Amino acid sequence: MRPMLKWGMRGFCMLAILLGAMQPAHAAEPAVRVLFGLNKPPYIIEGEHRGLEYELISTVFADMGYRIDPVFVPPARMVSLVRAGAFDVATTVRASSGLPGFYSAPYMQYQNMAFVLAKRRIILRSVDDLSDYSVVAFQNAHLVLGDAFRHMTLHNVRYLEVSPQWIENNLLYSGHVDVAVADRRIFQYFNQEVKSHLDTRQPIRMFALFAPTDYQAVFHDGHLRDLFNKSLARIKQDGRYDAVVARYSPAADARD
Repeated sequence: MRPMLKWGMRGFCMLAILLGAMQPAHAAEPAVRVLFGLNKPPYIIEGEHRGLEYELISTVFADMGYRIDPVFVPPARMVSLVRAGAFDVATTVRASSGLPGFYSAPYMQYQNMAFVLAKRRIILRSVDDLSDYSVVAFQNAHLVLGDAFRHMTLHNVRYLEVSPQWIENNLLYSGHVDVAVADRRIFQYFNQEVKSHLDTRQPIRMFALFAPTDYQAVFHDGHLRDLFNKSLARIKQDGRYDAVVARYSPAADARD
């Protein structure tokens, strides 16, 4: 009886090992609660759980050995959750926000540009030049694009802010405004939304009147932040970061 019991126990152990191996790979991965903003393609495509920012964050955490539990919230709600400590990670923030927590290295960059139709022959050398034209920008642009831009918005009666952002593309290509101010990737993405009723093949010129804006993530735990920074550096070095960015990069256009 004793040999049979011995082999029976061995068989039980082997079965347990095999059953464990059959579990989904992610079952052993710890999850982190990541706060994302609401839908902002191509950075956040909320309904499909993808987008440039979403995939960059997911790739970094996968390298760390974590899976993400995404929560999509409006900006005010994100601020309240961070201040209450009810989060692991909050995205698309800057240290200057004053939110409590441990800030990562910058992981993503926005580049706002001034777009004009090439046929208008408009030349923009500075933000001050916008005062001479009708300008449309995204909601709250006057709060985030610097003092010179804010001053322009106060004195330009032909300045307008809109939401959703595809309205900017609509107004520019239809000739209702001279200049559209938007992040380059967002503007190019929304060309796909309006091309059915507007000629988005019209040549445009882009003027880099604004400095790039770097964004960080803020963490509830400093050790997790340190791991994130190491993995971020690693995926930048081995090409995974560039591969994600390339999937969401707009085609080259005329730029000044």
